[in-house]
Amino acid sequence: MRSIDALILSEFFIFVSLLISAYYYAFLPSQIVIHWGVSGEPNGYTPRTHILWYPVAYMALLLILWALPFADPLKRNVDRFRRIYDAFIVIFATFLAAVQFLILGYNLGWVLDPTTTIFVLVGLILVAAGYIT
Repeated sequence: MRSIDALILSEFFIFVSLLISAYYYAFLPSQIVIHWGVSGEPNGYTPRTHILWYPVAYMALLLILWALPFADPLKRNVDRFRRIYDAFIVIFATFLAAVQFLILGYNLGWVLDPTTTIFVLVGLILVAAGYIT
């Protein structure tokens, strides 16, 4: 996969999460839960408008991650691991989109246990990162 293809795929995942969040925006309460304690109890709230801003921030973060290797002054260092780095960007974007869906789903009453879901997502991202190396 070319580097630009990885960026486009990553941005697509986040853009889809933005579209789905925008579709369900009207159904969200005015304050949404964005953080849970280890016991699964909500302990972080924010206005519902942030559900639309998170994907925008994720897109900016992915652009920065994609462009960061171009700042390598020796350039040859990046070439050695660029395929792995690009694959990780796609995995990370998938993780961010899943977290976006978790926040949306919890606030809409679809997800009952966010702690277990987060543990599974983190486990999956670690397995995927280990697999690509």
